[in-house]
Amino acid sequence: MVELMAYCPKCGTLLSPSDRFCPKCGTPNDGSAYGGTGCGTSGTYSPPVNDGSLDTVAMLTLLWGLLAIAIGLGLTSMVFVADMEAGMYMLVLMSGLILSGLFSLITSIKAKNRTDYNVCIWCCVLSSICAIASVICFIVGIIICFQISSKRSCFKS
Repeated sequence: MVELMAYCPKCGTLLSPSDRFCPKCGTPNDGSAYGGTGCGTSGTYSPPVNDGSLDTVAMLTLLWGLLAIAIGLGLTSMVFVADMEAGMYMLVLMSGLILSGLFSLITSIKAKNRTDYNVCIWCCVLSSICAIASVICFIVGIIICFQISSKRSCFKS
């Protein structure tokens, strides 16, 4: 006799017939996992899609993060040389670039691992906002946010 494999439709965890709830996410398994509603049979779970374009987004955000941090730190030496008014602008720009770079690095890690969609998208938004002093960087950041949001199904959580 061939036993059907059942998977939780919410998280994809393999279920045994005796599991009343998914051991990972708690979705009820009312015994209909093998043909009705609730946790589905092997044909009902679709794992996250592995889309290579998300890898490209992860690489671009990694490069942006490293570049922004390097430029931001490079501006610190200019702050001490510049006059007070220009120094304040440089300080704001430097801080924004460093923060943008840090948020970009988090975005890159989450996009590459395809985990924590909400953290990924919010870090991308924050990275874009921090780079608003550079309009081009802000626009590119918003485009990357849309790329990530269009690939939401690729994320595990």
